Amino acid sequence: MINYIELNRKVYDEAAREFLEKSFSRQKNSEKIAYEIVQFLNVSASSGKILDIGPGNGNDSRFFCERGYNVTAIEFSSAMATVAQMNAPKAHIIEDDFLQHDFWGETFDGILAIAFIHLFNEQDTLKVLQKIRTLLNPEGVAYISTTQHEFSSIGFDKKHNFKSSSLRLRRRFTLDELRSLLQKTEFVILKEGQDSDNEEKDKIWMHFIVSR
Repeated sequence: MINYIELNRKVYDEAAREFLEKSFSRQKNSEKIAYEIVQFLNVSASSGKILDIGPGNGNDSRFFCERGYNVTAIEFSSAMATVAQMNAPKAHIIEDDFLQHDFWGETFDGILAIAFIHLFNEQDTLKVLQKIRTLLNPEGVAYISTTQHEFSSIGFDKKHNFKSSSLRLRRRFTLDELRSLLQKTEFVILKEGQDSDNEEKDKIWMHFIVSR
């Protein structure tokens, strides 16, 4: 059986330098996302705890750190964890697989899962959403985003807009499919929206802000 997690890890290890190079150009979009989440947080920055799952270049983690939030980020790629720590030096970066990591009962006021859930097969996607819900405080909110597609599919392909030629598992959701999954996990949908991609104009991102 193919260990798709290890294939995905290899792709992000190879892409880490490009994530670092693109961090400045992606900063504005990160700030837009972060400001939207802040509107739904029910805690002050000084007492708020944020979990950034798959922090990418670390821009989102840095945003919340600079505003006084206590930020934890978890990243399964060693190279990507290094990039995130460079851009968000005040964040606590955990290098581990999200589904395997034991948070020892810790919960969070805000959880970011940006461009994350599409990296799992169907069975594990549901586990990811269930774990996010478990990690949320009763009044907490999560921001979940992925690309929007007309038809759902899953398979191995290259990471577009990056130089790596290695294959990773990539799942593609329709809007109705993701909404249904969130409802199946018993999330309450507070807001949903779509945005165009800054680098690939034909790509649309959909995002949901949800609570328990």
